[in-house]
Amino acid sequence: MWSLVIVGFAAIFAQTYAIRLELEVADKSRLECIPLKETIADSIVAVGITFFADHPRGNDSFDPYSVQPFTPSELIKRYYGQEASAVKFTEAISTIAYAAEEEAPKNTDRDDMRRNLYSYIKAGSYDYARRKTGELLRVIVEEYVTDSRNLKRWVCIAEDKLFAVSEALEVEYYRIRNEVGDVKFGHFLSLGVGSTLAFVIDDTGSMSTEIRAAIQRARDITDVYRGTLDAPQDFVLVPFNDPGVGPVTVTNDASEYHKALSSLRANGGGDRPELAMRGIQLAIENSRPGSNIYVITDADAKDVNLQDTVIAQAKQKSITVSFLLTNHLAGCTISTRVAKQCMELYRYIASSTGGKVLIISKDDIFRATKVVQSNTKQGLVTLKKIVFENVHDKIQRSIHFRVDSSIQQLLLQTQGDCQNISVSLPNRIDHLELNVSRYGDTLTSEINLQSVNETWLGQWKLDVDVQVASCEVTIQAKTTMGYVFNLYSRRNDDTSDQFEMLEGDPSVESTLGVTLDGYGFEEPTDPRTEVTSTEIMCVSKNGTVLHSATLQSMRPNELRHIFDSSVTELEPFYIMVLGRDEKGYLYERMHSTLITPSRARIECDLSNLTIVAGSRATSNITIVNSGPEDEFVVSVSDEHKASSLGRKTSGAQSIPSRGNSTTTLVIRAPNRLPDGTAVEITIAARGIATNSFQYQKCTFVVGQKKRPRIDAFSVKTIINARFAETVVTSEVTNNADVGREAIFDMLLPKAAFITAIRIELQNETIHGEIEEKERAKKIFDRAKERGTVAGHVTARDKSTQSYRTSMFVEPRQKVRFVLTYREFLIRTRGRYEYAVILKPDQPIRRLTVDVHISEDKPLKFVRVTPLKTTSTNLPDNVPPGSTVTFGKYQGHVRYHPNITEQTKWSPRGISGTFRIEYDVERDNVFGDIVLSDGYFAHFFAPPDLPALPKIVVLVVDISGSMYGYKLNQVVDALTSVLLSLGVNDRYNLVFFGDKTSSLVTGDTLKATKENVNKTIADLQSLKAFGGTNMEAAFDLLFEKFEPYLPNVEDSENDTSSCGKQARVESVNSIVIPGANVSELMDVETKPEVALYVDYVKMAVFLTDGRPSIGDTNTKYLRCIVKAKNQNRIAIHTIGLGSLVDIQFLERIAHENGGTSRRIFEEIDADVQIRNFFDEISSPILRDVSFDYPLARTEDLTKTAFPTLFGGAEIVVAGKVKPVDRDGGASVVHEFDEVPGKTSDMHIPGLVRMRGFKGEDDTLSFKFDPRKASRIDSSLHKIQNYTEKLWAFLTLKRTLLDASIEENSTVKDELNERALNMSLEYGLVTPLTSLVVVKADEKEAIEAELDAEVSSTEATSTEATSIEETTWTTVSPEDTSWRRTTTFPLLVEESRMRMTFEPRRPIASGFVGDPHIILSVKPGLQICFNFDGNSGEIYNFVTEPRRGIVINGVLINSPAPEGAKLSLRTYVSALGVVSYRSQIKILVTPTQVKVLEPGQPDLVISAISNFSVSMAEYDIHVFRSTARVSVVQIGIEGLVFNVTLNRRRSSVTHEHLDFSLFGNLKSLSRGSDGVLGQFRDALLRPDGSGRAILGDVVSSNFGKIKAEIRVRGTNLPVTERRMPVPGGPDHELTSCWYLRENGAGAMKRPKALFKLPSLFDIPVYYSR
Repeated sequence: MWSLVIVGFAAIFAQTYAIRLELEVADKSRLECIPLKETIADSIVAVGITFFADHPRGNDSFDPYSVQPFTPSELIKRYYGQEASAVKFTEAISTIAYAAEEEAPKNTDRDDMRRNLYSYIKAGSYDYARRKTGELLRVIVEEYVTDSRNLKRWVCIAEDKLFAVSEALEVEYYRIRNEVGDVKFGHFLSLGVGSTLAFVIDDTGSMSTEIRAAIQRARDITDVYRGTLDAPQDFVLVPFNDPGVGPVTVTNDASEYHKALSSLRANGGGDRPELAMRGIQLAIENSRPGSNIYVITDADAKDVNLQDTVIAQAKQKSITVSFLLTNHLAGCTISTRVAKQCMELYRYIASSTGGKVLIISKDDIFRATKVVQSNTKQGLVTLKKIVFENVHDKIQRSIHFRVDSSIQQLLLQTQGDCQNISVSLPNRIDHLELNVSRYGDTLTSEINLQSVNETWLGQWKLDVDVQVASCEVTIQAKTTMGYVFNLYSRRNDDTSDQFEMLEGDPSVESTLGVTLDGYGFEEPTDPRTEVTSTEIMCVSKNGTVLHSATLQSMRPNELRHIFDSSVTELEPFYIMVLGRDEKGYLYERMHSTLITPSRARIECDLSNLTIVAGSRATSNITIVNSGPEDEFVVSVSDEHKASSLGRKTSGAQSIPSRGNSTTTLVIRAPNRLPDGTAVEITIAARGIATNSFQYQKCTFVVGQKKRPRIDAFSVKTIINARFAETVVTSEVTNNADVGREAIFDMLLPKAAFITAIRIELQNETIHGEIEEKERAKKIFDRAKERGTVAGHVTARDKSTQSYRTSMFVEPRQKVRFVLTYREFLIRTRGRYEYAVILKPDQPIRRLTVDVHISEDKPLKFVRVTPLKTTSTNLPDNVPPGSTVTFGKYQGHVRYHPNITEQTKWSPRGISGTFRIEYDVERDNVFGDIVLSDGYFAHFFAPPDLPALPKIVVLVVDISGSMYGYKLNQVVDALTSVLLSLGVNDRYNLVFFGDKTSSLVTGDTLKATKENVNKTIADLQSLKAFGGTNMEAAFDLLFEKFEPYLPNVEDSENDTSSCGKQARVESVNSIVIPGANVSELMDVETKPEVALYVDYVKMAVFLTDGRPSIGDTNTKYLRCIVKAKNQNRIAIHTIGLGSLVDIQFLERIAHENGGTSRRIFEEIDADVQIRNFFDEISSPILRDVSFDYPLARTEDLTKTAFPTLFGGAEIVVAGKVKPVDRDGGASVVHEFDEVPGKTSDMHIPGLVRMRGFKGEDDTLSFKFDPRKASRIDSSLHKIQNYTEKLWAFLTLKRTLLDASIEENSTVKDELNERALNMSLEYGLVTPLTSLVVVKADEKEAIEAELDAEVSSTEATSTEATSIEETTWTTVSPEDTSWRRTTTFPLLVEESRMRMTFEPRRPIASGFVGDPHIILSVKPGLQICFNFDGNSGEIYNFVTEPRRGIVINGVLINSPAPEGAKLSLRTYVSALGVVSYRSQIKILVTPTQVKVLEPGQPDLVISAISNFSVSMAEYDIHVFRSTARVSVVQIGIEGLVFNVTLNRRRSSVTHEHLDFSLFGNLKSLSRGSDGVLGQFRDALLRPDGSGRAILGDVVSSNFGKIKAEIRVRGTNLPVTERRMPVPGGPDHELTSCWYLRENGAGAMKRPKALFKLPSLFDIPVYYSR
């Protein structure tokens, strides 16, 4: 017979209760062992508390300490209300906890597990993610529990390890939350309540009445339940007909659902067969587990082949499917052996899933939908479910059931031949009066029990009259108390004793086990009463007890039961548990799913498949038949339509007794599926014999596969003057016999900028290209659509950013990934730190890190620190395999661990951060200056300045979201901070939640040992509660500082101008930048001000959230803080976690002389907080500024700094201007104190600073720009390192300014500037992205995108009536144009578009690589290429009558693969010289600079439209975007356009295009230069102006060959298509092409057009 067995052999049934039994007679030390499941549940509850604290319901704050007892049920009740059920939350916890009870798989790396886990959750694969979370938690726990006896044998944690393990688990949940966001995190843990309202509706023409009924019932449900716990959590609507299904509506917005319902229209078709099965399937796939789906139709199903997978999918998710039919379907097709049809089909699905079939009239359909409303409640459990069948005579049947103290409502339902329901209460003869409703053959009644007394509790009796046919009775209850049932099985022939979660029906050849996780069981109010579970039973459909086992007073929250014999002998059954609640009343709960032992078994395994989006794979499915010979029909389905059966194996298959059959499963993963999507394939097999139905879930994960082998991984870094350039190379071999995807995944420091990526294959090299972010995304998305290779950078707002790309590699082939990035090392706490993150996910035979350091000053030290990793049991010493050597100015660190040293950290190899620290000697008090290549960097860190005493107030968020681990970490950090205070320091602490409080009621305490120790003791009792009242916190902060701060004028700290919608501009008028303390001090009224004048005043503001109490307008808060502070306190901010408004905190710090830091919830969060405090706690100087002469320097980075901290460094960089032609150098008057004459080549400078005592100081210095840095002679030098350093700092500052700027115009300007600089220097920033696409594919994609843009612009242009712009030619002799003539493009931008209409004449000029285009007349153009070397300067136009010279400098870039030439040539800058006015104009891709004698240089940014008109020149910048601008210049009557192209790629350099207005005729006669020489050469001797073309010689592939006469010589030409100078992208024109760079047409040899400098005069120029 059956008996309860609790034994130690089954891992999944580890002895939660046997522990307690054996501990009483065994080793007493194990009494301190806490079950792992309980530890995991407690940690999840703790994280759930902080989640709910961040999302309070209504205006009430959530009290974390109200969750008593500390259970999932109590958490849900405290948040949602006492009637809320924790069933879904408990299910999520149970899934995680049971997976964690399994031993961790070998050779696992938790960083790899994390990445996969995040992708599962982001893809919405929540159930799969929960199981994988359990595996991850087990890995983490095993790292802490070094003595694994308790963990392996008893699955528990020793009490001395409990706190550390719990903290580590909480950190893991915070990591998940930070990574996936709150919405998905809430779904992942099932933190919501409520059910799914799901309708599947036939919308053919005969269904109009039913549709109206569904619409009205849905409205009634949402109206009645609005604001209650029974309101549906989400909604699903699936309309169906033939031949269509959908569109599917899935939403949590009731109004959106009503809108979708209201849009349904009954039309077409009739009551013929429809696609009902596919409609049900879609509803199942989009509904939550445990939902009820209602199908409304009047027709048979057409797609009957899906019926088995519909049932299987519904049973897997415990979903019931019920049918509301307005047709008896009497005349439809009869069922076959292969498929049930008609009414039999609907009844089959309903009975298999626990649903109903209601047959009602169309007139009664609305009333019948009341059944839907009755079942749309949260917290429903089944008490009893009995079917009376084969009743030959009318008879009354009685059902006894128990009503316990937790039940709020009873729902009674019967279906079939049932009549006259009556109910009697305990110990009573009379019956309770019921309100019974009938819908077809269904009777329903609801009984509310919320206000009844205890005499109603106990055993009830339901009587029902059963007619001849069958009658089904279901008794449900709405309650907060129940069980989560999980079934497990083990094959009888399996000797491993390993149980696995059951994902189908149990096989008749297996042993069944069950775990029951209770929720809502309260602690007894009477100490003599104990909440227990007393009995577990197997009950047949007709209520017969097939098996029962007594439970020895077990607590109901964890039951584990193994049946000791096979289920072969059992008929289908329900599992029922009986027990006694906290008030002593008996309760009963039934598992609502009917368990049917099956004679079939399905075997599948997809673990070895490599499946990526867009790929195809096959696997085998095996059907094992344990019954008599039978014919099986196999079907497969999944929600992504990724699975199907092979053609040869589909259809019915005959399988002998004890035999098996193999079926081919075909998988085609759709392109749209993201990595991490867990695709659950439901496989169903159904035979003809009884109990031959079986189903199984087989899962594969998109993108999860074994990666190809990494042969070598190298990191090569050069550090010059704190500027680091790193090249990471990964060499990968596909060591498989099939093609696989090689993935390059690299984590970089957040402050780094990626600058290049290339992928080297056997026959091809692919270069990544940096593009503007929006365009890059379009290219990337389009490449993905095409199925081509594509990679891109993703940045996270954490301490790292990730780069990931991939490449398909043929079998046994290699690929190399090469990534380059740059960063600037910031000095903190007296050292620079360089870090490289190593996470290759496998041991590597050749793993090397080489770092070469070259500095201009002697190295003080170079050292390697212990490897930083997320593991906890690693030794804290230098990683083996590392060596350090350094001399006076150069250092070298090498890390080359062997396989043994790598696997010491993890079986998956190294996973951590390799860190190097170093510093340099300092001998100049004004700092050190490094010069190279025309740029300089000034490093200022004065040595030996003492730290000043300080007054510090720590403002700490203790709102409810800080509960648990976060508050513990903050208390640990505060303890360290307090212990670090000096004896002369003063301190206080301000705490804020709903309200504010402080450590002491006075202002501050002296940091004596006694005071600090008492404060640390007080911190231990700190509790988190309430919302986040930042306004009150700042008020109390200033109150604590008030005695120490100098008075200011009332008008200066007046906050009335802030208002509720304060603008930043109004704040600026309030603040006194750099106010001197001595000038503002009022010693008579505030003696403390004078007493503590030498003290540094600082505050540290720490929060994990956003303002939720008081005034929550962050602009207003910033305004009042700035107005009240007046720069008197340095306010630093710390944002803890992912939910903070980090921009708000950064702005608070920026506007109040502080710094800001975001810290994520990690094991070492307390250390990070302490380190941040160490960085800011020793200010040594303030108001530090640097002055350099404008005549000698330009483009300086930030030169004013509010504070310099001890151990830190200030860096200023800039350009050195070249000296005047006479060799002199100007020294401006502000540097009179610096000795020197104009012939002195040294550049003077000043450092101004202020001590915290109020004293001012000035340091003067000078440096020689000709002095070469020692770094320049180093073998390890970064090319142009000072320029790159300058660009890096400039860009960082511009991005920061843009992020905190609120004026939209200024913000856009800053972003444009940053974008252009990002593109110019090829850096991946928040405004750009790096895309990796094959060159030919990228060109095709860009052409598509540009064509789409052009089409859009053309449409826009055609829709607008625009006056045409006429072309005019200005005579060179006519000077009246200077103030009267309007340039053709000096019109509004909408009219500028017309200038480039295709019908206009083609302009002469050059374009692109440069193609010279000479327009002879409309329809006749001559063209040739003009190649050269980088740096060469050529004269393009010399106009002697106007005195104009236009020169250009060339630049090269690599040509595409397969090109005839190895290099392309572009024009990178133009120099325009007017010798009449002595004006010089420099044009580059980013700006226009005008140099005029006696006037300051005029610099015009090309990032936005701009116009300037002067007496001598006119310049107009228009059509400005991130990638291109057009500049029109008019000078001395000559008008020309320059197109500034800022697009940079591996084969395209930033460059200029040039076009002349009026073509060559706009030049005066006698013009010269590469372009100008053709002004006269194209004229015939008679001056007719016509060029002569010879006859056509031959035709070749559509290209016409001919001759053209130039200067009396016939030259061969070929017809070609060339870009139009000054025209839109991709506009081409036909031209006659001259070979050999047009040499035969040139007036003189090419070399004679070359010049030594950009503003030089050609030798052939005569004034």
